[in-house]
Amino acid sequence: MKPEVAIYKDFLIAYSKIPKSQQKRVRDFLDKFIENPTSRSINYEKLHNLKDSKIRSVRINDCYRAIIVKPDEGNVFLLVWVDHHDEAIRWVKNKVFKINDYTGALQVINYDYKEIIKNTTGEENKNEDEQSFLRDMEDDNLLVFGVPYDLLPLIKKVSNVAELLGLKKYLPEEAFEGIYYLLSGYKIEEVLEIVCNKKKHNTKALNTNNIRESLENNHTKVRFRIISNNNELKDILDKPFEEWKVFLHPSYRKIAEINYKGSVKVLGSAGTGKTVLAAYRAKYLAKLCEHKEDKVLFITANEILVRYVKEKLKVICNKKILKKIEIYSFENFVLRLKEQLNINEELVTIEQQEEILQTIKQKKGANYQANFFIEELEEIIEPLNITCLEEYLNISRTGRIQRLSKKQRILVWEVITTYRTYLKDNGLATLSIILKKLMQEELIKNMKYMHVIIDEAQDYNQGVFIFFRSLIPKGENDIFIVGDTQQRFRRKNVVLSNCGINIKGRRSKNLTINYRTTLEIDRYANKFLEGLTFDDLDSKKILKRNSVCLINGIEPCYNKFATFFHELEFVNNKIRELLSRGFCYSQICISSKKEKILQDIYIQGLNYYQIPYTNISNQENNGVNICVMRDLQGMEFRVVFIVGIESDINNLESEQDKCLYYMSCTRARELLFLSSFK
Repeated sequence: MKPEVAIYKDFLIAYSKIPKSQQKRVRDFLDKFIENPTSRSINYEKLHNLKDSKIRSVRINDCYRAIIVKPDEGNVFLLVWVDHHDEAIRWVKNKVFKINDYTGALQVINYDYKEIIKNTTGEENKNEDEQSFLRDMEDDNLLVFGVPYDLLPLIKKVSNVAELLGLKKYLPEEAFEGIYYLLSGYKIEEVLEIVCNKKKHNTKALNTNNIRESLENNHTKVRFRIISNNNELKDILDKPFEEWKVFLHPSYRKIAEINYKGSVKVLGSAGTGKTVLAAYRAKYLAKLCEHKEDKVLFITANEILVRYVKEKLKVICNKKILKKIEIYSFENFVLRLKEQLNINEELVTIEQQEEILQTIKQKKGANYQANFFIEELEEIIEPLNITCLEEYLNISRTGRIQRLSKKQRILVWEVITTYRTYLKDNGLATLSIILKKLMQEELIKNMKYMHVIIDEAQDYNQGVFIFFRSLIPKGENDIFIVGDTQQRFRRKNVVLSNCGINIKGRRSKNLTINYRTTLEIDRYANKFLEGLTFDDLDSKKILKRNSVCLINGIEPCYNKFATFFHELEFVNNKIRELLSRGFCYSQICISSKKEKILQDIYIQGLNYYQIPYTNISNQENNGVNICVMRDLQGMEFRVVFIVGIESDINNLESEQDKCLYYMSCTRARELLFLSSFK
């Protein structure tokens, strides 16, 4: 059997740090190694005083060495590190590469005991309240998550998440996640299903010698990938982290790659990988399309997210599969259909609606925000097809927070009637009216979309879901809905069952693993949601449970400045500092709730400080990103500045504002700065 090579993801980190002038030498060696790792020209040097006897060093040139795990049996070679000779030996000295006999996963275990002990608190120094409940758990109930047996005594001393984070670098991902869930209050049966994809564990020892078999284990795939040829290796080295950015967690794969009898709903808080999951679902559904003309429709919130989804799909799909998937922002999909069917009315924008309603309500003396009338139309009047005052006076307004007396309803109806007349006279139409016209067309009924994926589902009202229900024939895997009602800063009350989308039992899923946001940023953002309740898009209230953050970092920073100039100066100095630390302009975003603050202060200020900037929607991004907060949806940056905060950030009144700040804060992966000025 031909020898095979698998690459460890940390090898890519090491490779990326090697000077460009030396990377060619490394690539030349890798080409030869991938072609034939048993070649006589490759000299495997056995290293002494290491924890793992399978480890070998291979000379690349006078300075650099590759670290290889050469199996005692079988023919799979593991490419795990590359570095200067001494640094490479130092990196691998206390590491062991072994198959866990509970999970069957190939693990990389760090046995640097001195550093581990230094980073944890001894059980003997804790009072009774602080002592870990893990100490009384049966060994099997911890080992089943992949906790290395030698680290079991140490894990049993851990009493909180902060202590566990101190051990993260020593634990395999699945072991860290399992213990994190237990410390967060999850029952062991729940954790088994999330982390191990099973309801109960089997303590029977697995084959711990077959590395090739272990490489097919879903937990192993988090860390290792088999390289088939040099072209595949070249693709990975050219984009060293893309492959793992779109890797699907084993518990998520079970959601994405399975046949369902009907529609599916997946909810998850910010950073839990909803869009990547949706991309994998699109790939799976595309494979199910039997006929050449059958397509999968992927709908998301905006053109920025369209580009993001396309990039992810290019990584995980071949060209044949890609041709089966059509990706649109919802607005552009509707406009495309409108053009095809020669519907003349123009779709009125949110900004236009607010401006028109502001003028009308002032003339009528109606003391409501313009947004109130938009929501009344979208949530009550248009979905229920109310055409006259008598119907409006008698209809139930279930779900609307603000109650209206008969006199108030009459006034609201006057504003809305005037507004509708204005739209008709000026060749404009609301989204609801356009969708109703589209649903009447024969072309819509004959479109070849077999499946639809609706991303950012919290943004859409009931009319949108009714439209997609009419577009996609009922059947297996018909509609796949992904969203987070905690990010619903544009209020949309939706009950999917009222839209003809019936989701029952295990077809309703929740994601709980946070890949993007640090624990500190996640906790800060969640403070905005305290005291709020959220629905599940089907009238049921969600019991909020914190997601498991796989990354820890620096606490967010909130500053109050005497003037806008002091705030601007702080932002400039911080950007300069970040650049000196290796950050790029394009990894930074400056956002504010109000466009005016960005236009009048920050664009002029960035010009003054000679900091390049760009609109967030610009594809050619070589500067700091600038946008209003509502446009941050679906985005992520290493650093986010939220500036010009006018309200008391700790006492926001509006639920929409709280959700908006939650969404905006969770766009930051590593650093979050908030600020206001007098």
